[in-house]
Amino acid sequence: MKKIYLLALAVTTSVAGFAQQKANAKAVGKQMERDFVRVTPAEESGDRNVLWSNDFSNCADWEIYNAFDEGFSAYITGINFECGTEVPEGLASIAPIQSTSAENGYMLVDSDEFGGESGGNWVENCWFQSAAPIPLNGIDQVSLRFQTFYSMWDGGSSDGNEYCLVEVSTDGLTWPDVTTYEVADAPAGTRFELWPTMETQDPVENPTTKVFNLTQIASEAGVDQIWLRFRWKGTFGYAWMVDDVEVFETPDNDLTVTKAWVGEIVNAFEYGAIPLSQAAVTEVQMGAEIANYGGIDQDAVLTVTIDGVNYTSSATILAGTVDTLWTDPFLLPQTVGSYEVNFSVPEDEVLAGNSRVKTIDVTEDVYGQNLEDALLQRTLNNDAETAFACRYTFDANDLGGAVEFLVGNASDVGTACQIFIYEEVDGIQTNQTIAQSLPFSITQQMMDDGDAGVYTRIPLLDNAANFEAGKIYFAEVRRFESTDRFFCWSNPTDDDLGMVGFGPYGTGGVTNWFVGFGFTPSVRLVLDETLVSANEITVGNIEGAKVYPNPADVNATVEFNLLNSENVNVIVRDVAGRQVSNQNFGVRSAGAQRLTLDLNNLNAGVYSVSIQAGSNVATSQLVVR
Repeated sequence: MKKIYLLALAVTTSVAGFAQQKANAKAVGKQMERDFVRVTPAEESGDRNVLWSNDFSNCADWEIYNAFDEGFSAYITGINFECGTEVPEGLASIAPIQSTSAENGYMLVDSDEFGGESGGNWVENCWFQSAAPIPLNGIDQVSLRFQTFYSMWDGGSSDGNEYCLVEVSTDGLTWPDVTTYEVADAPAGTRFELWPTMETQDPVENPTTKVFNLTQIASEAGVDQIWLRFRWKGTFGYAWMVDDVEVFETPDNDLTVTKAWVGEIVNAFEYGAIPLSQAAVTEVQMGAEIANYGGIDQDAVLTVTIDGVNYTSSATILAGTVDTLWTDPFLLPQTVGSYEVNFSVPEDEVLAGNSRVKTIDVTEDVYGQNLEDALLQRTLNNDAETAFACRYTFDANDLGGAVEFLVGNASDVGTACQIFIYEEVDGIQTNQTIAQSLPFSITQQMMDDGDAGVYTRIPLLDNAANFEAGKIYFAEVRRFESTDRFFCWSNPTDDDLGMVGFGPYGTGGVTNWFVGFGFTPSVRLVLDETLVSANEITVGNIEGAKVYPNPADVNATVEFNLLNSENVNVIVRDVAGRQVSNQNFGVRSAGAQRLTLDLNNLNAGVYSVSIQAGSNVATSQLVVR
């Protein structure tokens, strides 16, 4: 369960890619998701011995270049970093960096906006570098630290053509060759790549702190000052932002908890809310990513404390590496409540970053993610039928009666949606539907509730979903084909395989299910079988009324039992309550009725269908596709 990887002291977020091939069509893929920041994370200042720092409040501290203007005609002209507070403005609506001093200014290269204007046919290569030398004050054990945010497009299929680089010079004139990009193609210690293993749309925390050890350069004879350069290479990517740069003395001992995980992650699905029925039998593990920012190898002991009980894991972490440590599996407390989970490593020369706190809930009936930190609204932004889902494993048989989720305030009122629950059979592409809800439409109240952190709960139809131990299921919120948008609050940096998306995002626009979008939407199961709703409606003279199929295309069937002979009308209204259809079926004799409802003149959307028999009216909802 433990993984170790070398990052030249650059700490990145662990990632998970699509299980299927991703779209090559730029116009579709780049508009798959849009972000709206809800919470801004804070950066600890720490107690480092800082030799030099810059927060981009004075743009004259930096010089901006692009390769074409420097005589390299193989690259496109016009693409440059911007210093200031401009936000990314490309098609994908990437959020601005949420760095400590973002209000003072930061550096941005907006490849998405530039590529949209230029057609994206030329390779971009641009950089910014310190205008004046950075003094080292006789210290030769030196590190670079800065805050950054980056979203990768990379051709939509992780072609390995995007690079975010840091480069170092000892005289301000001699730099690594701007026509090369690999770390191995530059003199040792002069080039660092921020995200060497990233793939398209992998999750990146906003902001991410990067640390690179510059000691190899600083320790060379006669070197007492350096220059820094940050360089972008790509073609019609998304955006890269940099802020709050500092050069500091590298301590011998400096362990930092850079990320922590809580929940049932033995099966790679991380849950922050686990119902008591599953917590009684499901073992959890707690893990943390530990970075050794120090100059020497360190023996690290991770201590995870929950409900007064300590769980530990240990490893020797080499200088300049990141190691992920996991506790042994254990059972959560068997009492409903919210539990604080403390992750810590021993104190060292730099006290900041030695601990992290998260929470995990043992619930009565809610199963799913607890969204923490910076929340984003996400949509699979396409007019075709699309969906959000989360995957679940069960260690004990259980019953589900509803699905709940947080509706984003960027949604459109009236958007037609429906809940589905699937059992995975030989993978997500061959799943089987085991439960669903009635169709419903997004309301302003749902959006207001989402802003307040209140979940919208939709009951399942007819019977509870039956979950069997040892199987995998996923609960889905589906938005039917429409220009309307449904946004869902999401955890932007969850990197397990628990998220499932449905839509036309395969190669050539093939519609399919995909996992590993790099975020987890707030879609949670409610394991309470009493919450289910009835499909059949009985009102006075009308018994067992129902409308099917639902969703429907050209026609729908209206079925009910009439207790007494009566004149029957079927009235259809849109989400605003306007009557759009009124079909009279004349006087019907008592007994079973099966009527055909003509939908040819209706647009796609959610409608109410009212069966009127004399003074009795039974009303249900219908989605027209």
